[in-house]
Amino acid sequence: MEAKTVLVKIIVAVIIVSATVANVHAGDTWLPRTVTSYGDVGQFSSLALDAAGEVHISYYDQTNGDLKYITSATAAVSGSWPPETVDSYGEVGRYSDMAIDASGNVHISYYIGEYDNLTRRETGELRYATNASGSWVVQTVDSDGDLVGQYSAIAVDASGKVHISYCSSIHDYADTYYYRPVASLRYASNVSGSWVTEKVEQEGEMDEYAPPTPINSDIVLDASAKAHISYYFSRYDSESHLYSGDLKYATNASGSWAVSVVESGKMFSYPPIITADSSIARDASGKIHISYYVTDYDDDPYSYRPEGNLRYASNASGKWVTETLDDYQDAGQYSSIALDSSDKVHISYYSNTWDKNTYRYVGNLNYVTNASGEWGIQTVDMHENVGQYSAIAIDSSDKVHISYYDGTNGDLRHITNSVSLENGYLAASELWIRAVIHTEEKGEVDAVWKKGGEEVTAANDLVIWGYFYASSNDVSWGSENNPDLFVKIWFDHSGRLDVNFFHVSVPNIDVYSDYRYDGIPDEAGTTTTSKRYVKHYYQNGDSFIEVNTEDGISPEGYSQNDRPVGDKVSNDLRIGAIINLEEARNDPIDATWRFGGSEDTARGDHVIWGYFYASPHAVTWGSKNNPDLYVKIWFDVSGRIDVNYFHVSVPDIEVYTDYPDNGIYEQTGTTMETDRYTKHEFQRQEVRQYQ
Repeated sequence: MEAKTVLVKIIVAVIIVSATVANVHAGDTWLPRTVTSYGDVGQFSSLALDAAGEVHISYYDQTNGDLKYITSATAAVSGSWPPETVDSYGEVGRYSDMAIDASGNVHISYYIGEYDNLTRRETGELRYATNASGSWVVQTVDSDGDLVGQYSAIAVDASGKVHISYCSSIHDYADTYYYRPVASLRYASNVSGSWVTEKVEQEGEMDEYAPPTPINSDIVLDASAKAHISYYFSRYDSESHLYSGDLKYATNASGSWAVSVVESGKMFSYPPIITADSSIARDASGKIHISYYVTDYDDDPYSYRPEGNLRYASNASGKWVTETLDDYQDAGQYSSIALDSSDKVHISYYSNTWDKNTYRYVGNLNYVTNASGEWGIQTVDMHENVGQYSAIAIDSSDKVHISYYDGTNGDLRHITNSVSLENGYLAASELWIRAVIHTEEKGEVDAVWKKGGEEVTAANDLVIWGYFYASSNDVSWGSENNPDLFVKIWFDHSGRLDVNFFHVSVPNIDVYSDYRYDGIPDEAGTTTTSKRYVKHYYQNGDSFIEVNTEDGISPEGYSQNDRPVGDKVSNDLRIGAIINLEEARNDPIDATWRFGGSEDTARGDHVIWGYFYASPHAVTWGSKNNPDLYVKIWFDVSGRIDVNYFHVSVPDIEVYTDYPDNGIYEQTGTTMETDRYTKHEFQRQEVRQYQ
């Protein structure tokens, strides 16, 4: 049975709308970090948490062909996460999985393989490692076959006994050059004191020349130490020469293995679902939850480049119910599932698309949960190609921890929303910013960050905008609708990062930024009424600062001959802006006004703020989430009116102010990269009511 889920993808770096749903966890602060980057490391990552909440990760070191292990428990002593080599004999560490027992000991199942260049065949065995004795001890669990131990999954029961599900294949040597491994799902346990293995299910007849179709499995235990296994199982139709992949569930809870089909797949020319494991979890009521990936092959059974969907299955209702959680582009590979203390579902997975220009996949780490009562998706890390081999765990505070592979740089990464920042804010992945206002009333106070929006341009730049403001708990004039420092952040597709601060207040404001976030600010500066603009920028691993002195007077030698339609922001005040496009100097465009908010201060001042932006119908980079000209208007209690324009773009922008609104712009000016701030000042002619 299938129930189609409709949702909105809430993305830390880009918003992609699929339909409509609640914005779950939209306010979470996610902190990603590169755990280790020595060589090409991080494939086949597996993550577990101990009773103290420390993170433990096993992974494959492809550069050295080793099984590695790393933990946050060492950070308190060394300040870093130094990796340990668990096994380095041969090509070891692929298809690893890890579990932690009640005493905090680590247990890892993994595969060791050896390739014979003469026969062009690989053989391998299932291994197990643990540090329960205080040092790493390695054992061979099963070597009965040719390819034994791929796609292993491990669980430890309350008595510390180990249970492993895995794939075992035997080569069919009927032909010298072509062979087809016949795969079976196997289960091993040391409950009896020694390793005992048994076959759960073996696949049927397959094509002699077909590629291998390994059985991907995951395992979870119940309170009686009985196993529950989800796995992918391929079927081959000898008449059509097409394949179908079934998602299956097996358990020995009754004393013998019982197998059921959760979902039957469509027929394809290639075995589907071969690159991503299913993942299984069991709730407090004993009900099963499974995340998995279903290939689509562009709806063409003979397609060679598939796209697929993230799907979810549960028998919580008494029968298997399946639903699609993410069907945007190719979503759902390398999924991992975990349940929180309320049995809400949390899934990490890889979402990617094929870049036709570079002939490679570009992917993100995504996260989906129904913790709010509805399914909601976030992209929690996007860095060219990240998110493969994800593994998820939930801590005692129901916070999420995910390990995954950074395919762009060959790094092992970890991300969590269990972040406590004493001061400042993570405005984006690994970018920390802070503002401190020097107030007369209370001295230095930390400003509050308010994110406005974000957008990815056609050139694949990421823009984030927002502002800092003083809290009303600190000063009487503090308000969410009285910005003190506008901010525009630009992640250029070339790799450069610009963090632009625009002072729109009276007191001095210190600004800080840190990229990639490590708790130590990389750049710091002070914005003032004369130094209105400070830019921190990051490029090629270095950071820089740029400060502009601004007097609010437009530069001479520029004419403002256009007359924008403008927008009436109060009963008697109209403002407008013209963007002189670099692409077409003789074809300037009317900028679009976006009202941000308004507020009355305690003493009777009135503030209006917003910004102008280029229409997306006029230019490719135009967007309501890509401000080009910030505006803050201050109606002082004395009768003075200050109209402040702050250039936050590249092309020159003409500014126009009409007060009182009579169809004639009394004051005009031009803002640009070298002269960003223009102020138009008026004296109120009579007391008027604001809109």
